[in-house]
Amino acid sequence: WTVRKMRLHKKHFEKDGSGYITVSADNGEDLWQLYNIIVGGDVVSADTHRKVQKEVGSGESQRVAMRLSLKVDDTLFDTEALTLRVSGRVVGENRWVTQGSHHAIDIECGKGRSISVQKSVWDSFALSSLEVASDPTSKVVLLNRFEQASSTFSLV
Repeated sequence: WTVRKMRLHKKHFEKDGSGYITVSADNGEDLWQLYNIIVGGDVVSADTHRKVQKEVGSGESQRVAMRLSLKVDDTLFDTEALTLRVSGRVVGENRWVTQGSHHAIDIECGKGRSISVQKSVWDSFALSSLEVASDPTSKVVLLNRFEQASSTFSLV
């Protein structure tokens, strides 16, 4: 049984410990690793949708696809829906969204979308988590726990 590892598209680290990565999350394990890597104060960039007014005062709105960057306040990993919700304040200018406004980005696995994570300091835990998550040669063990009428699968 093979688990495809998180795809690491780009990484860049400075001598002062700051830097960024760009990855794609293909499965729930990738989202779990991102959940453990991303902390408050990081900047996460990803594709998202937001409802915006068509014209000022018209009352009509539309959903617009965009790429946003958020300074992270909080993350939430939903194990049932296999989504990672990253919430925070918008950084950088955007035609549709004002800088400093609150937004949440829902990252779903298997959509092939890239996610960038920028940190002022990449600590040893984040770096080792990234290495394990993206190293195609690392091994994954599947555990299965049976309890009465249910079974729980875990990747170790």
